[in-house]
Amino acid sequence: MNEYIKGTDVICEVKFRNAERKLADPTVVIFKSEDPNNNVVTYQFGSGTEVIKDGVGMYHVNVDANLVGEWTYRFEATGTGKAADEDKFRVLPSSFP
Repeated sequence: MNEYIKGTDVICEVKFRNAERKLADPTVVIFKSEDPNNNVVTYQFGSGTEVIKDGVGMYHVNVDANLVGEWTYRFEATGTGKAADEDKFRVLPSSFP
């Protein structure tokens, strides 16, 4: 599990592929994250600026790691290219007040 210092912008990224294993854009891309206090946020590509498209089938979200503890996140693709990917990271306290 990756670890970051509190206050870091953590880049959460995903690559979606089709049946031929080539990068492909799904119909809908959704990102969800849960912070250590169990607060969940959901973003959808095209409905704001949070989910960023880096290229065909490649997306990322910058998460403000402002709470110490374990974070989880999930990318979901619906419609064409249906898939999901999940991961987690840990945020450590700063050595400075």
